[in-house]
Amino acid sequence: MGQLRQQELGNGSQVQEGDLMPEEIINGLLQDVGESGGGSEWGAVVTVTIASGVASVGSSNRNIRLDAEGAPATDSLTQITGLEIGQDIRIRPASGGYITVTDGANLNLTGVDFNMNDSKDVMVLECTAAGVCDEISRSSND
Repeated sequence: MGQLRQQELGNGSQVQEGDLMPEEIINGLLQDVGESGGGSEWGAVVTVTIASGVASVGSSNRNIRLDAEGAPATDSLTQITGLEIGQDIRIRPASGGYITVTDGANLNLTGVDFNMNDSKDVMVLECTAAGVCDEISRSSND
């Protein structure tokens, strides 16, 4: 039999492959991941309201919840501004929102618009030029 692998967790605890993890360790790991589903890599969730098809975000914001401009909570996204070239961004609809991410000159998708109608839907984009983003991935989770 080979040696069991040990892994050190963020709280200094060590577990061996095959060990059951105590509930407090599991809860700590879940808290580290947080509501964002991606942990600290994407940063804090920032809600941005779409105005005339455009979401204006700050270059330090990478984890975005998109809110519709008015009622009903339905809107189309045609452009994202305020990003730095090379910056990745993750977008999701705000709770109860229905956002259509539209393929076009400013959002280069895989050729098909993306209808985000569940707060678990997610799209990752990369800014390739000022005001222009290319799709990296998407997931429809409703």
